Amino acid sequence: MKIAQLGFYGTNTGDSAALYNIRKFFPKDTEWTSIHMESQGSARQPIYEIVNFFLDANVKYDMILVGGAGLVEGGKWNTATTGWKLPFNKQILDIISIPIVVFGVGFNFFRGMEKLNSEGKKNLSLLVDKAKLFSVRNDGSYEELMKAIKPSKYIYEIMDAGGMQDVESPQKSEMKVGCFNPTMNGGQCWDSRNVPLKELVEVIQSHKMKAHTHSPKAYCSAYRELDYIIPKDIFMNNLKEDFQRNIEIYNDVDFIVPMHQHGQLFSFGKNIPYISIASMEKMVNQDKKFGLEDYTVDTSLDNWVSILDEKITRLKTDANYLKRWYDIRTEKIDDIKIAFKHFCKKVIE
Repeated sequence: MKIAQLGFYGTNTGDSAALYNIRKFFPKDTEWTSIHMESQGSARQPIYEIVNFFLDANVKYDMILVGGAGLVEGGKWNTATTGWKLPFNKQILDIISIPIVVFGVGFNFFRGMEKLNSEGKKNLSLLVDKAKLFSVRNDGSYEELMKAIKPSKYIYEIMDAGGMQDVESPQKSEMKVGCFNPTMNGGQCWDSRNVPLKELVEVIQSHKMKAHTHSPKAYCSAYRELDYIIPKDIFMNNLKEDFQRNIEIYNDVDFIVPMHQHGQLFSFGKNIPYISIASMEKMVNQDKKFGLEDYTVDTSLDNWVSILDEKITRLKTDANYLKRWYDIRTEKIDDIKIAFKHFCKKVIE
């Protein structure tokens, strides 16, 4: 089978895992073509270029697979040719003659930014109608979809493929080595008045944590006081040559404090306890889906930096709090993996 997989490739470690990890669960003789939607099949291209791309895809491939990662987005994408982040509207969908599968896409709705407009909602509904199968990420995206449209078919809810990790850490009784997973999206997803980076860095330093990011954006002046595990040039080389090297760094830590959603997912998949810093609803809801609300720090709270400090300290000193993280994860992980593999099986059938 020849599959054209649409996504945003090479931009960060998390999205790379969300895309490539899917392929592990398909037959080995599957022929994959990576379609980077910044340059091919982009929602920002003139309509005739998008049409020509998919007419060509009809001939070259047996299936179009969309995802994973956060591909349903409004905001700045509301002015795109198709009115949202994905390159699909009625004109485009009408000319596609091969099956479309939407795989574990997330609804990337940032605080303080517009969600899908009426055009985006209409095209989302049309894509659901056209798709052979449609699944969303288990981070509140299902609920967002149901608010936006009335879907014509069953919508599967699965974990982002980034959480499907091959190597798991053993359960530990002590949390000694911590890793801070910073992000830097500026005003795009934060209320900048409520994210005091100086105070945040001071808390991280007080717990003697090194830093490891998923995006080159976090190698910036705002985080110049952080002690990064690897420098930017090595990070970028890993991202280009083998993004898994960036994920394997977590194998040597006891706990993680992620600001990236994929930091949550890698931690959960690897059985590494975490305290998440949630600046987006998708991160708050991801922890709710995992049953780990008590290990979330929501940046919408005025005293969130103090709460973060308290929760990191508790994870390091309260044996019951630590054990409960492991117990919750153990209770959830098998069913989550089964649901993911079941959807892969449905796609292959």
